[in-house]
Amino acid sequence: MIRRIMTVLPHIFDSVTRIIGWVTHLVLGSMILITCADIAGRYIFNKPISGSYEITEICMGVFGGFALFYTTTKLGHIVVDVLVVKFSPRLQIILFRIGALLGFIVWTTISYRVLLLSQSGDLTVLLNVPLAPFQIALALGLFLAGLTLFTQIFHPAASVKKEEEPNR
Repeated sequence: MIRRIMTVLPHIFDSVTRIIGWVTHLVLGSMILITCADIAGRYIFNKPISGSYEITEICMGVFGGFALFYTTTKLGHIVVDVLVVKFSPRLQIILFRIGALLGFIVWTTISYRVLLLSQSGDLTVLLNVPLAPFQIALALGLFLAGLTLFTQIFHPAASVKKEEEPNR
């Protein structure tokens, strides 16, 4: 049963990854627009956007969590493998599994802590925007990244093969 779930989860993650990839692009694009408008308003019209820093901070939380999930599913993390490539393929897979397990533990723990933080009812200082929805989005991204690492524990051969493909 668990084996079947572990074979279905990567396909579900592919669909979720595409959706979250678009959300991440939209959040990043809106941060760029807000920053450019703030700079133009500040230096051209002498009228900056009030609360632009807070909006950027909020967007960074959502962007960070979702970008981490997206990068984890695409195995896009930077890997320094000077020593590991000299090991046997079997040992490489064991080390990959250990790393995936540790990553799962770390990201799901941080996700849980961020979720607890979202229940505090905090607001931004200037705009008084509730932080909870954005903290929940961050926690979701971190949890999905941890869950992706958990599935990679059971499919290390496919994950190691993907890492060996040249970047385009």
